Amino acid sequence: MGHSADPLSCVFELISCIQVNKRSRLGVLIRKPIPMASYMIRKAKPEDCVDIVGFIKELAEYQCMLDQVDMTPAKLEADAFCTEPFVNLLVAVCSKSNQTVGYSSFSYTYGSWKGRTVYMDDLYVSPQHRGAGLGTSLMQAVAKSAVERGCNRMNWIVLSWNTRPKELYARMGADNLSEKEGWQSISLFQDNLELFADKLGANPKILFDL
Repeated sequence: MGHSADPLSCVFELISCIQVNKRSRLGVLIRKPIPMASYMIRKAKPEDCVDIVGFIKELAEYQCMLDQVDMTPAKLEADAFCTEPFVNLLVAVCSKSNQTVGYSSFSYTYGSWKGRTVYMDDLYVSPQHRGAGLGTSLMQAVAKSAVERGCNRMNWIVLSWNTRPKELYARMGADNLSEKEGWQSISLFQDNLELFADKLGANPKILFDL
């Protein structure tokens, strides 16, 4: 987003109504100043991947898991901007500095109980830009995209010790399924995933046509 050319840092809207001047009886258009928005949330572009990966590492460091991150800008760009993207990315941009200050990443999945689902993997705002509602707005943008795609559920995870966002999520009306239903998140990472996949076909009683 470029800087405004207006030295007053605001844009003007022409009001359609006409005010009649009592002396001249001539119509005049009123110009009403509208403050410029502080931030813009938009779909990410390939050139945003460098900033996003920087945020990914900042978030992982806050979560004390930086050693687990092997994401690179090239890898993220390949996965997000291919013919069938694996991930969708939104960024928040500061209007004054034109700098990217936050992001969210999400993908569409499917649940056998509810059908179309969106999973939000990451949500992050730079510390110096928190408190302006960017986190909530990024989540709302993900939710809006999900509704437009016909999803009826939005999932994400949060660390058990990170109490502040959990309180926010509860006020939003979100359910903590770990507490409510006892669900736990399970993952197979690359090495074990490949070992497990390599065992396909080891059972002679089962044939595959995939």
